Amino acid sequence: METPPIKTNIKFINCASCSGFGYELSPQKEHLLCTACHAKPPFFAILDRQLLFWGQLITQNGITERKFQRSIHTVFNIMLMAWGVLGLSAFLYSAYLYFYPTFPSLFGLADLFTTPNKFLAVFWLSLATDFLLYYRLDLIKASQKSFDYSLSALKKEEKEKKHFKWPANPTYEKFQKQPQHKKIDIASYFTTECLQTIEHAYLTAKRLDHHQITPLHLLVALLDGGSVATMMVRLGISKNALVQKIGKAMSREGIESGRGIDLGLESRQIFFYAFEEARLHKRKFVDTMELFIAIIHHDPWVSEIFYDLEIEEKTLQHVIEWIHIQRNLVSEYQQWSQKSRHKPKGIMDRAMTARPSPVLESLAQDYTGVALNGGFFPMFGRQKEMAQVMRILTARNGNILLVGPAGGGKSTILQGIAERMAAEDMPPQWQDKRFLVLDPGALVANAQGVGAIEGRMLAVIKEVNVAGNILLGIEDIHHLLNMRSTTGSEDAGSILMNALSQGYLQVVATTTTQEYQEFIGTKETFLRRFQVVKIEELDRDDAILVLEAKAGELEYKHKVFFTYAAIEAAVDLSSAFIQDRYLPAKALDIIAEAATYTQNKKGDNSLVSKEEIAEIISEKTNVQVTAITEDEKEKLLNLESIMHQRVVGQEEAIIAIASALRRAREGLRDVGRPIANLLFLGPTGVGKTETAKTIAEVYFGNEKNMIRLDMSEYQDVDALSKLIGHKGERGILTEAVRLKPFSLVLLDEFEKAHPDILNIFLQVMDDGRLTDGLGRTVDLSNCMIIATSNAATQQIQNGLTAGLKTDQIKNKLMEEVLPRIFKPELLNRFDNVVMFSPLNFDQVLLITEKMVHKLTQKLQEQRGIVLVVSKPALLEVAKKGYDPLYGARPLRRAIQDTIDDAVAKLLLSEKINRRDKIILEAGGEVRLERAARL
Repeated sequence: METPPIKTNIKFINCASCSGFGYELSPQKEHLLCTACHAKPPFFAILDRQLLFWGQLITQNGITERKFQRSIHTVFNIMLMAWGVLGLSAFLYSAYLYFYPTFPSLFGLADLFTTPNKFLAVFWLSLATDFLLYYRLDLIKASQKSFDYSLSALKKEEKEKKHFKWPANPTYEKFQKQPQHKKIDIASYFTTECLQTIEHAYLTAKRLDHHQITPLHLLVALLDGGSVATMMVRLGISKNALVQKIGKAMSREGIESGRGIDLGLESRQIFFYAFEEARLHKRKFVDTMELFIAIIHHDPWVSEIFYDLEIEEKTLQHVIEWIHIQRNLVSEYQQWSQKSRHKPKGIMDRAMTARPSPVLESLAQDYTGVALNGGFFPMFGRQKEMAQVMRILTARNGNILLVGPAGGGKSTILQGIAERMAAEDMPPQWQDKRFLVLDPGALVANAQGVGAIEGRMLAVIKEVNVAGNILLGIEDIHHLLNMRSTTGSEDAGSILMNALSQGYLQVVATTTTQEYQEFIGTKETFLRRFQVVKIEELDRDDAILVLEAKAGELEYKHKVFFTYAAIEAAVDLSSAFIQDRYLPAKALDIIAEAATYTQNKKGDNSLVSKEEIAEIISEKTNVQVTAITEDEKEKLLNLESIMHQRVVGQEEAIIAIASALRRAREGLRDVGRPIANLLFLGPTGVGKTETAKTIAEVYFGNEKNMIRLDMSEYQDVDALSKLIGHKGERGILTEAVRLKPFSLVLLDEFEKAHPDILNIFLQVMDDGRLTDGLGRTVDLSNCMIIATSNAATQQIQNGLTAGLKTDQIKNKLMEEVLPRIFKPELLNRFDNVVMFSPLNFDQVLLITEKMVHKLTQKLQEQRGIVLVVSKPALLEVAKKGYDPLYGARPLRRAIQDTIDDAVAKLLLSEKINRRDKIILEAGGEVRLERAARL
């Protein structure tokens, strides 16, 4: 795999003598310190008109010295902390002696601190050590530089860039002469953990007797703990397997052994790329994750290793984002809490002009209050919609109607508004305000008497208007329409519209796409008061982000750990097979169920893998999405023989179908199209429908997973609305597929459908999608479409009579007959046109045996009676039911007339006990053999 070049804005200026390596080779190929730069530093980097260098010395002496200093600081701080604890204990003991056995007057409490006491003296001394400890910890914090993205800091940085004079024809020597304050040591922005990782890489190289630290050594060091180790678990990568591959890569790279260990040029450059990555994504520090990202992007060996482990770059990016989400949730919550501290609590605003609203408080939930207490989860993936909401709110009387699918994120937008109100991150006119969300159901609850509902609605409007600091939210506003206490009175929706037209209040409401199309979309008066903001279903990447953010809560609750593959599978499989719900809600429910399932199945501290997700999806939808087991593998390899247990003859059809099913199960098909598009041609009664039923049972799990449409019922153009639904209505086909997304769609007598309806299937067979009358997209990519036709029956029979081979007849049909019936573009959409040949008598006899066997099994299971049909009788029934023109279709009636009727009469005329035997002979003779009684 060739790694694509990663765009970087860094330009390196190397020392001319050592080319940036920091050392020179002696004639004996020993590494000698560069006499020109002395590796202090061997090169500079220019990023955004800033001069950067790496100032951390990575040597054995430097590592030992820093380790010793850290140990001394830690021991000293522990001693100070212990002395502080001792002082606090002394104070508490002194207080105990003072207050016991009698509690003194509060006026004499000052004596506690002024009365000479050796324990109190220890406390006063410990206060000095507490201040010293605080000062030392503050120094440690201050020594760690962080990026400042405040507006003032950015302005200052821009000013310095403008006044910085770059030397003409810049060279390493000219940059080396620049004043120290104009150079930035990027090592000071690296976290302690990150610097210790680099030191660990040095020790790894020393242990392996390598003379140079490469990005591979850095990767080994990163795996020993922290975020990168967590990331590997999320990816499902074994540390041992990864270390083995790194070892092989080191051998192939040919890292030399020798005296001394140098920080290689590639590793030094990786540090600068990590610095750039941190600034690009506005991180506060350069941490181990930024170092890992830089290695992945800029070292071909590391990219090759992860490619070999089947980890795509997009997958890595998602897991990296997951780690950052978990980190940022805490910091963002702290920042938001700090902002919201100044928000007034309760109903009153800062100007003390707000008024109580008791009716509204009883019918609505104070979202701002919930947000102030941290009751809502941070919002992900809705920045565009939130920006649109903010723009509308700034407009005069800007009322908003959020329209989207159920579970698609409308409530999340309402919660996002409340969070921004709590943090005062709103347009000026909406700061110092409250957001209350009305429940339409509460208007109706216990509303007794004439005008009760209308009275409550009027009271709510009045209180919002008088209070002056309330933004009103209404979830599922469609419930307000036609909501009234008495027939003929004005409904609650009309009352609200009148108030909105007069500017008494401002509203943010929600409704579902379906309710909007069926009820609200036709009400022009209603729509004039609102600006519609469409809340589309989250796309795949944003849905994954939401699941990653919310997985932590489930992990803590159920004591499990999600892999990235599980999160990805929850989104992908729920999108493919659960069509009556929307992202992210349906995927969130899947991972919640998977967490419980995994804990019960594997116990605490277990990994939730994609296999658990697949099992949950399979259980809910009856779709085989789990990994192929040995039993299923055997079944797929022998599909032809399994299908022949029900279908007699028709070898070509069976082979074509089995091949399509194997491709689909192994994921080799085009996932954007249906599993297979097949056209079955042939006379009636030759097994076309029976073959479809067999597929439904063998591959789709049950014959009930077959959607059967008689296309002779769709011969006029008006029938199109029946099939996919008229505006605001559901369609027969689209609704059936929504309920059973993994199914076989059988289109009987396909040629009889109206041409406009046939055109619809052009789209279905090509991209596997249909839009119903409610505007919903229905996915048919997990369906198999089988169309049957009797149109070329006469030509097939004529060809067989003339002695033509099957392939010759089929070619003639494709070239001469079918283009007159179907459009060429429609014929080209079929993966295979399968010709069913007329049945001969031997095949009909075999079908007769199968049908009679079914009847004997039924009698045995239900009544315990044995039915035996002699061979002459079978021949007689087969002859009676065989018709070259209608195939096996008359056979069922022949069996009913000859066998079913005879058995029914015998059962009615005589008392037959269990284990008795009914024998049917030729000529319709029936006799009974009674079993011995116990």
